[in-house]
Amino acid sequence: MTTTSYLEWEDQVTGANNNTWGDTADANWTIFETAIARYLPISTTGGTTTLSTAQNRYPILAITGVLISNATIVVKTQEKNFIVKNDTTGAFTVTVKTAAGTGKTIPRGRAVQVYC
Repeated sequence: MTTTSYLEWEDQVTGANNNTWGDTADANWTIFETAIARYLPISTTGGTTTLSTAQNRYPILAITGVLISNATIVVKTQEKNFIVKNDTTGAFTVTVKTAAGTGKTIPRGRAVQVYC
């Protein structure tokens, strides 16, 4: 099985999945829906949180929690738009970055568009 580069859904080969292609298509449409219309709540107290492939599909990240240290949210290194909302409390920062990047600090109480 091969997957697409960005959303990592199954890239079906012509004629594959005889009589079960609908299951694969349904799974792919669920991924597509997540990628355009859902939000992911992320609760943290600080430190580094690295998003999984499934988590990285979400277009909106809602960061919550009482921070006891600076929080870093690491997203996949690929082209993608996110809206990141910082709903944390505490005297620390939330930064969104790729593994190699320096990141963007998200002001508390604000939603910011981030392009990677």
